[in-house]
Amino acid sequence: MSSVSNIPFFGRFFVAVHWGRGPGYRSDTDKRHPPGLQSELSQPWVRLAQGGCLGSHLHGAGRASRHGGPDDVHNHFSNHCEPWTRRLEASDLGLWLVILNKMGVMAMLMLPLLLLGISGLLFIYQEVSRLWSKSAVQNKVVVITDAISGLGKECARVFHTGGARLVLCGKKWERLENLYDALISVADPSKTFTPKLVLLDLSDISCIPDVAKEVLDCYGCVDILINNASVKVKGPAHKISLELDKKIMDANYFGPITLTKALLPNMISRRTGQIVLVNNIQGKFGIPFRTTYAASKHAALGFFDCLRAEVEEYDVVISTVSPTFIRSYHVYPEQGNWEASIWKFFFRKLTYGVHPVEVAEEVMRTVRRKKQEVFMANPIPKAAVYVRTFFPEFFFAVVACGVKEKLNVPEEG
Repeated sequence: MSSVSNIPFFGRFFVAVHWGRGPGYRSDTDKRHPPGLQSELSQPWVRLAQGGCLGSHLHGAGRASRHGGPDDVHNHFSNHCEPWTRRLEASDLGLWLVILNKMGVMAMLMLPLLLLGISGLLFIYQEVSRLWSKSAVQNKVVVITDAISGLGKECARVFHTGGARLVLCGKKWERLENLYDALISVADPSKTFTPKLVLLDLSDISCIPDVAKEVLDCYGCVDILINNASVKVKGPAHKISLELDKKIMDANYFGPITLTKALLPNMISRRTGQIVLVNNIQGKFGIPFRTTYAASKHAALGFFDCLRAEVEEYDVVISTVSPTFIRSYHVYPEQGNWEASIWKFFFRKLTYGVHPVEVAEEVMRTVRRKKQEVFMANPIPKAAVYVRTFFPEFFFAVVACGVKEKLNVPEEG
């Protein structure tokens, strides 16, 4: 006895279609269907042939299947249908090639339309984001410390364009006036406000309460505080004086937290406000010859992380933006042999960080979306943060290689 499985695929296909007449068809003759052939009725390819006429040989196969057994079906198919099915199987490859060729042509025609659609969506997203950014800071009182630095200037430009009431703080009045003129010359007076200039040296802790009082007396409130001021120093720890250590800590830690404490009660009483700390990657880990600077950044990050939890119930948002080093406008990585050592490769990736424009735009997005923490860095510094956490011994071994790279006496930046 020949089983149904001995019948070639197309034969089983034809028999199943003519016998079953489609999924769900039932008749008295179903009781005479062999179990193996009956299972063919449930196959997906049976549904593909519904409603088609496949020739007189198929009717013969169908009659043989209804009035005989599997042997009759097999014999009928071998004598009448098998040559035809062999020709059909031989043409399958050509058929698939034709189909794939047509699909490739269609894909090539659709690719420009797809790219055009994606470009349109990106443009719409950028425009919506720009309008959303303006609405997020419009009429808001925004205090920016160290506004005369590269990042401070870009933050002032972005927030001034957005319609914020700016309070620009800096140590040198002449440079503040130059920034003021630059902002006024390109702004639309009907959509922007005249910035307020304030002399402020965050390393002089005693003058900070008076500055905070002056700002509150002028505007009545502060909606957004951007702590941007920072002083850098590099050199071996034993060659940096304790006096310089204190100056760095005053500018990078005690100054920002003193100004924050002076303005925070106003935000808490109004149950609204946002404080942004522009920190550094070295608030996450330290590298050689940056001891005091890294310590001040660790301290500031720890303070604002704790403060975030304390003021959450008052709807005051604490945000930290931690880029790698913020490079100047015209400084780019030097060409050289980066494979000379692991340390050189790591240090150059770390040193030549992000552009001030990029950080300013990220600060604006942080304010708009009320992000709590943002980390801006290349892949290598980002990976270093995770390596420091999960593989500390390996991390320490890598950064220790930098000790061999002799640096000169500390210089304040």
